[in-house]
Amino acid sequence: MTMQISDRLRGLVQSDIRRMSRECERVGGINLGQGICDLPTIPELVEGSCDAIRSNKATYSKFEGIDVLRERIARKLSTTTACAPIPRRKSSSPWDRAAGF
Repeated sequence: MTMQISDRLRGLVQSDIRRMSRECERVGGINLGQGICDLPTIPELVEGSCDAIRSNKATYSKFEGIDVLRERIARKLSTTTACAPIPRRKSSSPWDRAAGF
């Protein structure tokens, strides 16, 4: 019995990102390209996530990010690298404020 392939499937090919995921798996790499990095989750992240869900903080952050996280990253960058974070500029324009500038 011969298998027939639909005309719609004749040009179907595997996506580049899927191909790279398989190649990464083949060589034992860590795939960060699709967010499917299968490493153990650190306990602090598990606890922090559970705490956030229990306290109803499971929502999207604002456009420019979480203030305390931004401040801590800026502090770490300024002490461990030559990078100086660019401070947020003040603006009186409602459009700039809405966009997070």
